[in-house]
Amino acid sequence: SISAGCCGGAVTSGLCPGSSDIKCCTNNPCSTPQGSGTCKQTSACSGTSVSGYCSGPGDVQCCVGGGGGCTLGGALDSSCDSAGISAGLTNQIVSELNSMGYSFRGLDGNRVHCPGFSCTLQSSAADSLEAAAASVGDYITLNSAFRSSAEQYILYKWYERGGQCGISLAAQPGSSNHEGGRAIDTSYYSYWNGPLSNYGWVHSYPSSDPVHFDYSGASDISSKNLLAFQRLWNRYNPGNRIDEDGQYGPQTENALAHAPCGGW
Repeated sequence: SISAGCCGGAVTSGLCPGSSDIKCCTNNPCSTPQGSGTCKQTSACSGTSVSGYCSGPGDVQCCVGGGGGCTLGGALDSSCDSAGISAGLTNQIVSELNSMGYSFRGLDGNRVHCPGFSCTLQSSAADSLEAAAASVGDYITLNSAFRSSAEQYILYKWYERGGQCGISLAAQPGSSNHEGGRAIDTSYYSYWNGPLSNYGWVHSYPSSDPVHFDYSGASDISSKNLLAFQRLWNRYNPGNRIDEDGQYGPQTENALAHAPCGGW
């Protein structure tokens, strides 16, 4: 039994003594250096109980079992599919961004093809991209669009490891325009340079990164993407809070490493 505001799982009233704010909390998720789990009494945990990651009495601890499940840091060597590894957490970060007042949406599949990754942008960038494609009666195939801070973390770690999975350049989490939902990559940049430029897209690095375009009509909210992750982490890990500042420091790096791939 814990205060209702501290529960990230299912809340049931009328089962616990004390004030009306004390309710029964079940399936409350948690993340630890040993992996992700669920807050349970130690006597009910068949895995490993880790203290300091759950609210409530001292015998309510994070129960991590079966190796702890997939975490971003633990999955760095599992495959080179950064979008697939982080898909569940990415969806949760997008929902959090929308709850913070930012507008993201999926792209029209008739105008934009995104094979194997999240086809999402800031709404204003999505409108402009679809209009550019419609202006020439065609569809644009992208290599990349929106990335969550979770996916950016994976790419950045591969870059730091000397180019693992072919990643020779990557920005720190919280600093990429892809995280802000206002950047795309397309291999067909020569064909699309004209139509995109007519709709507010800038071919930012024609020599060093020719596939990349940025939309000038959308706000730079890349750090808010990282802030959304920090807010989620603190919500589900009240015993191991980190700064909510949109900055990629040691605390946030560690939290990303131990965040569940599928989200909470």
